[in-house]
Amino acid sequence: MTDDQVCLAKIVGVHGIKGLVKVRSYTAYAEDFVSYGALSSVDGKKYTCEVKGISKDNLLVHIDGVDDRNKAEELRGTELYVSREILPAADDDEFYHVDHVDLVGLEVRFENNKTRTAKITGIFNFGAGDVLEFAEEGKKPVMLPFVKKFVPVVDIKAGFVQVSEVDGLFDDEE
Repeated sequence: MTDDQVCLAKIVGVHGIKGLVKVRSYTAYAEDFVSYGALSSVDGKKYTCEVKGISKDNLLVHIDGVDDRNKAEELRGTELYVSREILPAADDDEFYHVDHVDLVGLEVRFENNKTRTAKITGIFNFGAGDVLEFAEEGKKPVMLPFVKKFVPVVDIKAGFVQVSEVDGLFDDEE
C-alpha cells in the first residue's frame, strides 16, 4: 500500500459455506465501496466484489474466485483499498481517514493564547467520532473531539490547526 491509497472496507468475517464474506464498509453509503471497481489489499492483490445482502452491521459480499468457506476464512482481516485520485474531493471541513496521517505532527495553535503551542500526536475514533490528541513538549497528551466547535481551523498547507480554548484542558491551568 502507498500513501495514495484509501481504505474503503475491511473483511471482518465469513457467512455460510459458499464463500461469502462479511465486510465493514467505510464509505458514506455502505454499498458504495464496490462502485470504485476492483479493490486492492496491502499486498497488491486485486478483489472484485459484489454486495449480496446485509447481516447486522456488515455487508454480505461475494468476491470473484472465492467460492467456499475456507477461501473466505483466509481473507478475514483483509483491508480493501482504492487509489485516492479516483475518489471525489473531500469538502473543506472533511478528511479521508488517510488524510489524518497528514495531520499528525502539525502545530496546534490556541485561539486566545499566542504563547502556548502543541503538536498533534494522533487521531482516534473509539466509536463516537474522531478525537484529536495533542501535546505540548514534555507534557502528557490531551484529547478533544475533532469537531468544528473545538477545532475551527485546519490548514494542512500552512502546517497548523487552531484549537478553541477549553477551561481545564491542561493540568497546569489554575
